[in-house]
Amino acid sequence: MLNNPCNIAANVRNTGSECSDALKAAAMLIMVPKNAKWTEDDLDDFTGFIQTKIHAAAADRWFPIFGSSAPIKGIKEANEADVIETHEDGSVSFIRYGMYNRTFMTTEGGLCLAQALMGMGSNYSFIEVDITGQIAKMENADGTFSGFPVNLAYAPVPELANLKTTYKNNFMLSFSPLNYVKKGRVFASDADEDLLSLKGLLDVTVYKAAAYTKAGATAATGSVTFTAVGAYGDTVEIKVNGVTISGLVTKTSAESTVTLLATKVAAAITALSATNGGYTAVGSVGAVNITAPTGLGATINAVAPTVTIVGTMTNSAPVAFSGGVTGTMVLKVGVKTTCGETDLLAKYPTILNDKQYYIVTNAAGVVAVISAGSYSSGVENLTVPFINGTYKVSLVAAATLKAAGVEGYESTTSEKIVVLN
Repeated sequence: MLNNPCNIAANVRNTGSECSDALKAAAMLIMVPKNAKWTEDDLDDFTGFIQTKIHAAAADRWFPIFGSSAPIKGIKEANEADVIETHEDGSVSFIRYGMYNRTFMTTEGGLCLAQALMGMGSNYSFIEVDITGQIAKMENADGTFSGFPVNLAYAPVPELANLKTTYKNNFMLSFSPLNYVKKGRVFASDADEDLLSLKGLLDVTVYKAAAYTKAGATAATGSVTFTAVGAYGDTVEIKVNGVTISGLVTKTSAESTVTLLATKVAAAITALSATNGGYTAVGSVGAVNITAPTGLGATINAVAPTVTIVGTMTNSAPVAFSGGVTGTMVLKVGVKTTCGETDLLAKYPTILNDKQYYIVTNAAGVVAVISAGSYSSGVENLTVPFINGTYKVSLVAAATLKAAGVEGYESTTSEKIVVLN
């Protein structure tokens, strides 16, 4: 409702005091999405509640900063003065409160933490945990809780080490005292809570640990047959799925028969095998017999080559590829934290040897079916269909990993694995 500001009774605030507790020095900030809300029931196990949010999808994720893993070693205040207007007669009028501007410093985390902090924008709110584990959050009119809105959240450049000082990471918040003071609620934690031990996810890289192996594949074959040799200067080009495999081949006086012409075109295809995807060919009695890359397997079956001729040479209907069999390949990957390079396969061998915790996708984003997974000699072996292409391997979502017992990690980087023939 809206109240008459002149009605003192409607705006009174009693000044009695029976509790002097307030937050002590800040020990942790938890950045939360601006639209995040939670209820009093979520406070029963707030540490567990936050752990779930830390492992949530990116749009809903919470990000602890500092705490036990990167203790705050200093807090700098650069608060704006309250704005008060002085009139010509010497009287003053209050205009507004000044903004809080606080910079928090830690000597931990190095460049890895600096990079993460620099990516933290002002589209988050924050909750604060002090050195005793008390936590401050904003209480909304509907009884739910939120983080305190920020005007600015950014990471000043780190302070580089010199011969007298250590390297320091900094993170600054600028926010209004109106929300922090008027709507702030302080909660004390009990022995069941361990808020300061919370820490953000560690980035994980899945990398190529060894060369892939392949088995069981059969290359498909197709053909193009010339029926007239044409004239000097005629050109022909053979394509598969719209991509040239022969380049432009020009007839000369040396190609006096369709067999010689087919032999020349076949040689052109084979000469380009390193760049045309792996197609090769041989000429025989006017026919260009084409062998597709083994790595295409059955995917090329029923696809016919196309022939583009300029001139009087002719050909019969191309014969579509057939006989291709898709084999299997084993991608050999390792899993490590991006910054510290902790080997997660060694740390969680009984969990991360399971194929269900991996995703293999090609360059088009198509997910491959993993038929088997096994851990051996520090390498995870993932068996998928053998098809030429570029692949990346990632772990499943952080929440799924947490449920399986691999807590605190997100797969963010994958080295490319190029698979050819």
